[in-house]
Amino acid sequence: MANWYLTKHKQLRIPDGLLDEATTKDGLQFEEVSKLDKYSSESWLPSIVNLINERLEFPLTIHHALKNLHLGKKRKTLSEMTSLTIHIVHEKPMLDPRMWEFFLHQLPKLKKLNLIFLCGIMKSDNRYNYSLQGERCSECKRKKRVINYDLQPMHYHEYFSIDDYNEPDVVVVFNIEQELGQKKTKKDVDEAHSFTSQRNMTYSKDTVVILTTGVEELLEPCVKSFQDARSVKILVPVQKNPFCIFSTVRANRSILKLNDYMCCIQGTD
Repeated sequence: MANWYLTKHKQLRIPDGLLDEATTKDGLQFEEVSKLDKYSSESWLPSIVNLINERLEFPLTIHHALKNLHLGKKRKTLSEMTSLTIHIVHEKPMLDPRMWEFFLHQLPKLKKLNLIFLCGIMKSDNRYNYSLQGERCSECKRKKRVINYDLQPMHYHEYFSIDDYNEPDVVVVFNIEQELGQKKTKKDVDEAHSFTSQRNMTYSKDTVVILTTGVEELLEPCVKSFQDARSVKILVPVQKNPFCIFSTVRANRSILKLNDYMCCIQGTD
């Protein structure tokens, strides 16, 4: 509904200040926002709230997964990090700077966020990137905080082998069944791609790997396939993702939430 509304009303934009009402606990709650005088009578509010939450699912899932872990060679907590490099494996990169600035705002010490989006079938022209705003927020400008975006339309193992490879603190595979081959047709080739990519994702024992799926039963065999590629340990066991909000797809006459379950692993070699 949110994206249909924006398509029909292209002049509509996410209003300044609305994202300030979001939290890392609940995202943006329509019930709370609709009580505010400046938004209470706006017919577009439900659509815009849905749109924001759909995009916030990316940074909020990452924040939730990492908040109790230690990162990098110095084993810092997320709140202690001054620079963070995240590889995001997903066919539809989410490039809305306001959502990633929201992530920055939750981490006062973080000065540089490097986002590398990867996928062999990348679709950068997608619903997450409709009606983007290029202007950075005044707070990030004042504090000279930087977000670097890098799009790499290739499989992870292909990116791993190029000269510009940037070693990550975190790798996130959103919707593992799409990127890691469970639904592909060229089975032998895809298994080789997946095995090599999984081995590369866990190359550094300092890198945390976040995995999400819409089907809980897929996570355990996925972790097993990572263990077959390289020895790994489970940092966060399989659990519901509280920020799986609006990324859905129709399947077998039902609605499947693409990132409904998550876990975190890390290489041990």
